[in-house]
Amino acid sequence: MDTVGARSAVVFAMECFEQGLLTRDECDGSGLRRGDAAATIALVEKMVRREGIGDLLADGAKKAAERLGRGSEKLAMHAGGQDLPMHDPRLDPGFAVAYSMEPTPARHTNYSYLYLELFGLDKIFPGLPPVEAFYRKSSRAAHPGGKDDLLAAASRYLQVANGAGSCIFGLECGPRYPLLAYLNAATGWERTPAEWLETGERIQHLRQAFNVKHGVTPGRDFRLPARIEGDPPLSSGPLKGVRLPVDELNRGFTRKMFWDDDGRPDPARMRELGLIEAAAELEAVTHAASGRPRS
Repeated sequence: MDTVGARSAVVFAMECFEQGLLTRDECDGSGLRRGDAAATIALVEKMVRREGIGDLLADGAKKAAERLGRGSEKLAMHAGGQDLPMHDPRLDPGFAVAYSMEPTPARHTNYSYLYLELFGLDKIFPGLPPVEAFYRKSSRAAHPGGKDDLLAAASRYLQVANGAGSCIFGLECGPRYPLLAYLNAATGWERTPAEWLETGERIQHLRQAFNVKHGVTPGRDFRLPARIEGDPPLSSGPLKGVRLPVDELNRGFTRKMFWDDDGRPDPARMRELGLIEAAAELEAVTHAASGRPRS
């Protein structure tokens, strides 16, 4: 059990009950209403023990929707089976890219527009476009091209940090947290910021190639639920009318990552980075899937 997955399954069940997709009898005789703390605690305990309706929900919202049917699939908020966290991409579109195009989907601990501001990437990696200090709320859901470079850099930087066992809260201190200097001091290396980014890029190609090898591609398998993209848009509240251009956002990101629109790495780029064997294996898998003989 984890807080993200458990919360997602609970809300899924409550919304199914409210919309008549689950009966009171199927909910073990109790009504499931959002805001009912006692019902939430009881439901989580049933999930832990796989009792009654808890058995339906224990494997997450996606599996529960597949078992339940009745049109409940549209209420399961997940990407690739990973339950979505509370961080709403309609407020911060950077999360939409991270949730749907990263090798491990639906992670709020990857990057977002907010994280770009906190990381201060343009101060760490020379040549990146500056991070905006101010912007209009009305423009936030648009596709600002300059952020493609920053999101790609953040994706790579996070892999360096993850490989070092660093904490994202440290990264959010910006350049005041000199991670790259720490790594050079600890290893005796003298790598430049650009070389560290290249290390992160290699890691990301390998992670994504692993997915492709096993038949998983983000563009097909990690698609966000329509509701999370703003379809239909909300009719009230601070996110009223927001509809995200997710395909456009993702394309901008994947091109900076040297991936195709579905998130498959470019074998030629992998070879440039020294990933010779992995590139050859990826090409073999791609050709086998297409049914075309290798040239």
